[in-house]
Amino acid sequence: MSSPKFVCRFSTIILYLICHVPMALCLSLTAGGDNLLPGWKRACVDYSAANEYISVHYGMDNYFAGAQQTTTEVDVRNARNGVYNFDQQGYVQPKLSDCGFQLISTSPKNHDDSNKDYDASQLIRTIDWNNPNDVTKHYISSYLRNEVIPSCFDQDEILCFAFWNPTVRGEDLPMSSDRSANVTKTAPVAATVHIDTDINACANSSELVHLLLSDKNRVHEDDADFDENQFIRLIEQGHRFVLLNFWQTILPEPVQRAPLGILSVKYQKSKNIAAAAFPDAYPDLEKSLWYCFPDMIPQECLVFKQYDRDASYASDIWHCGLSSIQTSITGPAKKRKNFDVRAFVILKEQVSRTTNRFVPTRRKSELTLDESKCFCSEQAQRRREDDQK
Repeated sequence: MSSPKFVCRFSTIILYLICHVPMALCLSLTAGGDNLLPGWKRACVDYSAANEYISVHYGMDNYFAGAQQTTTEVDVRNARNGVYNFDQQGYVQPKLSDCGFQLISTSPKNHDDSNKDYDASQLIRTIDWNNPNDVTKHYISSYLRNEVIPSCFDQDEILCFAFWNPTVRGEDLPMSSDRSANVTKTAPVAATVHIDTDINACANSSELVHLLLSDKNRVHEDDADFDENQFIRLIEQGHRFVLLNFWQTILPEPVQRAPLGILSVKYQKSKNIAAAAFPDAYPDLEKSLWYCFPDMIPQECLVFKQYDRDASYASDIWHCGLSSIQTSITGPAKKRKNFDVRAFVILKEQVSRTTNRFVPTRRKSELTLDESKCFCSEQAQRRREDDQK
C-alpha cells in the first residue's frame, strides 16, 4: 500500500505536469492510439431550432438526427487538451486553419502615446461596454484589429476586413429591439445550437456584403477605410473570404456558468468536395464532437469560423451556450456576461474551382432573404415565449 507521503508527491508531480508541461508533450502522454479522451462534462444541447431552420430553408428533415424535438445529452470535451483528429487518430492543438476555431491568448496593449503593456483584465474593467464608441476604439480597433486578427492570418494574406454586429450577451440581458448609435446591442445567451450566418439566403455577392456590412450593422472605425464595392469586386474575382466570430468574457472572473460550447462538425463525405459541408451534406454525428474551453479569462479570445469559401478548410462551427454547465466549486457562480463581434475577412488567395462553395450553382435557401429574416424573428420570439412559461 502506498504511503501518504508517496501519494502526495505523486499528485504533486501530476499537477506540475498538467500546469507546466508543454501542450504537445501532454497530448502525446494522454492520447493513446485512436482512443478518445473521456469527456470533460456532460451537457444538454438543443438541436431542435437548427433542425426546424434547415427543414424550412432547405427541405432537409432531421438534419441533426435523433434530436428533432428535445434536448440531447452529449459529452463535452476540454479543448485545452486538444481536439481529436480522426485522420491522424490523435490529438492536435486547435487552430483556425485546421478545425475552424482557436483560442488566442494575448495581453492587449494600451494604444495611446505611452504604448505600454497592461493586463487584459484591466482593459476589460476600463471599457464601458454599453458605449459603442468606447468598445470600438479600445477593444475592436486596438485589440482585435491590431492583435487578434494578425494572430489568425499572416498579415500579407489579408486584403481587407471589416467588423459587424457587436453585441454584449448575458444570462439576464434582454434582446435589443434595434442597434443604437449610443448603446451597445444586447442579447441573452443563445442556448440552442446555431450558426450565426447562413449566406445561402443571399442571391449574390452584392446582397451578401450589403446584408452583413450595411451602415446599420457594420462597426464604424475611425482609422479603417471601408469600400463596399471593393468587397463585392474581390468576391466576384474569386478571392477566398472567411466570416469569423470573436467571443470574449467581459467579467474579471473566469467563466463558470453557461460557457460557450462549439461543435467540431464532420460532414458526410461527397465526391464533390465543395458539397461536403452545410447545407449540402448531413453531419456525421459519430465524428462530430463538442468542445469547450473551460474557465476562460479576460486574457483569452475565442475565434471561430462561421463560413469559409474554400471547402478544404474546416468551417460552419455550430455553437451554443451550455446552460447546464457550472464549474464553480465554492458556491454559486457569477452569471456569464460576454462580448461578441463578427468579422468579414477577404484574403489574397484565389479559391480553386473544385473547392469553391460560393458559386452561382450552390444550394440556395428556399426562402428569400426577407422571408428568412421573418422566419428567424418569429422562431426567436416563439422560443423566448416558451422560456418564460
